[in-house]
Amino acid sequence: MPDEATMAVPRVDRTAGELMGLNTRTPFVLHLSLLGCTIRAETNSPTILDHIARLGKDPDEGRARPHEFLWRLVSDPDAVSHPPWPLPLALADGALRLVTFGQCNFIAVDFNNRVAVAFLADELARDESGFRDVFFTALCRLTAEAWGLDPGAAPSDLRGVPDGDRG
Repeated sequence: MPDEATMAVPRVDRTAGELMGLNTRTPFVLHLSLLGCTIRAETNSPTILDHIARLGKDPDEGRARPHEFLWRLVSDPDAVSHPPWPLPLALADGALRLVTFGQCNFIAVDFNNRVAVAFLADELARDESGFRDVFFTALCRLTAEAWGLDPGAAPSDLRGVPDGDRG
């Protein structure tokens, strides 16, 4: 894992024609086996990579197999968001899901293509319990739903999440 003290989170690439920052580089990659599938997690944040490695089951176990799901997770150092973290608001339309946590944090999932894209404020990425209990749990539930599993059961496949927080 990269040493966070020497790695600054790159700025979100916002150009005139692309204000969302979807072209932001995500150079940190981790392959893991979670929820019965192989996931490739890409991020611009060494903090997010470290969280996923700690929370995910069998980090890098999935490296030998092609990924079945892609997580593209972007931490935005310019976004302003502070705890207490807002309750999630979820929207669905066919195979698309969107979950927002206030104005700066969201997860969008395309079930058909098995891709999740998320933007979150750097402060949420650095808050270990907020990342785990709010963001990562929602991401796993959405992935489980896309994979055809019971989304309520998804967090049981995680390490480091106390039983009381799996609800």
